[in-house]
Amino acid sequence: MRSACLYRATTISAETDNGACVLARSHASASVPGAPLVVASAHGKGRVVVLGDSDLFGDDCIGELDHRALWLNLVYWVAQPPENGAEARHASVNRDDAAWAELREQTNQLGLLQAPDGSLEGDPAEAQRHVDQIASALQALAPRFAHQADYLEAALGDLRGWASGGFGKPDFTGALERFRPERQRQDGIEHLVFFPMYKQNGSRDTCYEALIVRVPWPDWIAELERTRYDNPKFVPVELIDGTRGYDSECVVLFPETVSVVGRPVNNFGASFSDREAERLRRVSPAIGSQWADTVREFKDVEDPRPYIDLVLEDEFPLSLFYSSLKAKLAA
Repeated sequence: MRSACLYRATTISAETDNGACVLARSHASASVPGAPLVVASAHGKGRVVVLGDSDLFGDDCIGELDHRALWLNLVYWVAQPPENGAEARHASVNRDDAAWAELREQTNQLGLLQAPDGSLEGDPAEAQRHVDQIASALQALAPRFAHQADYLEAALGDLRGWASGGFGKPDFTGALERFRPERQRQDGIEHLVFFPMYKQNGSRDTCYEALIVRVPWPDWIAELERTRYDNPKFVPVELIDGTRGYDSECVVLFPETVSVVGRPVNNFGASFSDREAERLRRVSPAIGSQWADTVREFKDVEDPRPYIDLVLEDEFPLSLFYSSLKAKLAA
């Protein structure tokens, strides 16, 4: 950005020796020359920006000069996690368990032996060794995920059935029916995930994947879901750790990605909120976007194609994504 105007600004008392950074000062001809007007600083576990004026971000001024760019830059900077914040947020005793490291490694190795439809195209004896080691790791981790006892038992049964049945296309119908994260939307609860699946926004090949995910469900989200945006199938998750397939842009965990025979059950819809947030921090909306200024007012549309044509290369029509997600979960 190049220019901004603080219309009725006061000045800010800022001490830069404590790490605060002065982003803008008053002009030399001002009544208080060279005084701080915009100050940014890290504070505790987050970040803070203080401005001596708010008029420049009001409805009548946000489009003037570079005010919109300044606002977006400040918001994106404040939203960034502090140094080492991501590591601290994703710390997990479950991830540190040696059985998890074994499960992740053996699942990655088994995936290398699978054909695009999930069947085996490698050595059956080698695949059986990986299956046995995966089963042992799942059993070792089961006490840490006691709330998933039925699901983990079913996942073990489906895995062993895949091996004893000749390593064809995997059928995890039983496990998918018992994987119910939407029933336990508790802040901080962790779930173990083991499925043969393809990845949306990633590889379309089906292979076994293992994940540890954590549900962020603070009181304010629970209140919104309870009073204004009721959706019993939706559950936000954060990726604590995962196998190779999630070294991708995949931001969802949907039942239809799991390999089953027949139509998959549709009990839940999980979105990786941490991955979405990181993507939005990396990509800021284009200034002057027709989408941001106009099309965002359309919450639900019959045919989204005319509106998608207005989206610039660095944008993503999130309202359409959530509309389609809502329809999917209601099916």
